Amino acid sequence: MKLSSTKLKVFGGWIVVLMCIMAFSSKVLGSESIPKERENYQFTERSVPLKSGKAQVRKYRKRSSRNPVGIINISKLPARTRVAKINAQNSPANLFGFLAATNSYEERDYGIYSINPNTGDYSKLYDVEEYGEGEGGGTYANGKFYLSVFDEFYWSGINSAKLVVVDVVTGDKQVIEKEAEYPNAAVNMTYDPVNDVVYSINYDEAGEAYTLSKLDLQTLDFTVVAPMENSYRGMCIDGEGQMYVIDDYGDVYKFDKESAVQGEKVVSTGFFPEYSQSCCWSPLDRKIYWAACNWSESELIVIDPVSKEFYTQLAFENGEEWIGLYTTDPFSDPSAPAAVENLSISYVTPGATTARISCDLPTRTAGGNELKGLINVAIVVDGDTVQIKENQSPGAEFSISLVLTNGLHVLKVICLNSGGEGVAASIKTFTGEDMPQIPTEVTAVAEESGKVTLSWTLPEAGINGGWVNLTKVSYDILRNGESLSTDIKETTYIDNLPENELKSYKYTVIVKFGGEECGSVESNSVVFGKAVSLPYEQTFEDASSFDLLNIIDNNGDGVTWQFDMGQFSAGYTFSADNAADDYLVLPKMTFKAYNVYQLSFDICSGSGYNAEIIGVKVGAEPSVESLSTIVMEPTEIMADASSPRHIVLTYVPEANGQGNFAIHCTSVADRFGVNVDNIRVEEFGSIYAPKGVTDFVVTAD
Repeated sequence: MKLSSTKLKVFGGWIVVLMCIMAFSSKVLGSESIPKERENYQFTERSVPLKSGKAQVRKYRKRSSRNPVGIINISKLPARTRVAKINAQNSPANLFGFLAATNSYEERDYGIYSINPNTGDYSKLYDVEEYGEGEGGGTYANGKFYLSVFDEFYWSGINSAKLVVVDVVTGDKQVIEKEAEYPNAAVNMTYDPVNDVVYSINYDEAGEAYTLSKLDLQTLDFTVVAPMENSYRGMCIDGEGQMYVIDDYGDVYKFDKESAVQGEKVVSTGFFPEYSQSCCWSPLDRKIYWAACNWSESELIVIDPVSKEFYTQLAFENGEEWIGLYTTDPFSDPSAPAAVENLSISYVTPGATTARISCDLPTRTAGGNELKGLINVAIVVDGDTVQIKENQSPGAEFSISLVLTNGLHVLKVICLNSGGEGVAASIKTFTGEDMPQIPTEVTAVAEESGKVTLSWTLPEAGINGGWVNLTKVSYDILRNGESLSTDIKETTYIDNLPENELKSYKYTVIVKFGGEECGSVESNSVVFGKAVSLPYEQTFEDASSFDLLNIIDNNGDGVTWQFDMGQFSAGYTFSADNAADDYLVLPKMTFKAYNVYQLSFDICSGSGYNAEIIGVKVGAEPSVESLSTIVMEPTEIMADASSPRHIVLTYVPEANGQGNFAIHCTSVADRFGVNVDNIRVEEFGSIYAPKGVTDFVVTAD
């Protein structure tokens, strides 16, 4: 049986305490070398021991997820060796950020805010409720805010991961569900304005270390650049493309964004950070703004990477925790031209390689003043300047034709004057024929007659956002892995299922382009047929094993039977408040009068010391009213997963017909749950079968 370990149930408060104790012990007993000047500092990172015994990464934790009481007495921490008083200077920066947490746990007002760097006041722009009780990092790029949100629980990996993209102009929001894997969890992010790239710090495959990664703004997928040797609390990139990072001690370093190697130290701030936080670089004063926080303080620290000076600009009053700190300040001289407007690209015919770029030239400088005099316009393709049109008038309509190679390109239009290069406007385009995307879903709808209608929609844009030649697209259809049709052109398909055996069916649509497979997608499951054939066996190999089962949550408390991914079995957990009244109903079977039917299964309780109550019933329909014939009276079961109990029952119907067996859990409230596996139903013939002949003698003639 696949039930190999006893489930433990521990009250939530004890879980928190246990985690904190283990985390603190792990840190204190670790082998990390602490510089002399910091040896008295009591680190509070939430690290937990791994089964491998490897060095542990410092987990990012938002303030609202900590133990409010805490293991460490903050008042006993030594004074920090940094500028203790606020030394505010007038800041020209326009700051924004995502509010992830405050000291007031009840006022969890997650969202994107504008922040006044001179007063500390902030006002909400957009709600982002998807952040919820998760954590993650974010950044701004090209008018959109990108927020990585993931939910992690100690010892069980990533429970969920998503990417939320918010248009900061319109407020439109896109939520992309990602695979629940560590590499899809970004704890910090920043934008490179020079190369139009978003960098991030993500967990590695095992969640034991960090990687420097990139977020593709077209596909919205993360790719690893290189592994990182240390952990960092903030990252930003200046107007020359230089990356800076802030480590766990509040030290600022230059950082190689190609090799992920830590470079020259810029300055030691003396602020010891804790929890998720962020920083950004403002081109207006060419300084780093760090929204720093720890157990007791939340501040805006300003760092000049050239003079290597720093100061505390202000203190936030409610322990605010900011992620995705960013600025919309232009990365240009204030007297240089502002960005062009209404930038667009078009092609004479779909799939053509000659592109027409159009825009309106700016009327203002990057600093907001009136733009005077003629300007030059540079066209940049994939980082290379391909054309410069001189002596253009501010505010004029501008267009130009270019011949591009087949593939994905990033085009920028930059206006220039005596002040230098202005603010760049960029657009991405795919030239030529693109490969088709895979449909997001295939819908299968079954009728009572067994007719199944499949339908799907092919996205108009290709995988790179380009034009797709639909005449080259075709589809292959499979049912439960067996081919039904090939090279069809329509996006619907009709199938007729066999009427005999009750089965679950799933369809696969394979997308082909020019005869070559480029991906596939599965449909939902549909169930059709009269009854399962005997012997029937269910070993719960995956979630589809529940397709033919019926679940009845008779007390309506939302706690009922479900597929247990940890034990690969059918599991009923428990309700702290309600006694169980839940049925696991097996599929329809055909019974013959007075034949013997044997039902067997393995079962274990969540605890070897507390009994669960299980009974078995049978009825003509999968309903509580019909399931009235008792096959096994409610029985106390107490067996752990390492040695489950094997139950064998017999049932003899008195009439021909169809019916369903059901395993009925009626355990008292607040127990430990129960798991069932290896279900088997067999038919053994009639109880009235003639007896064998006795006293039979064979004699020779």
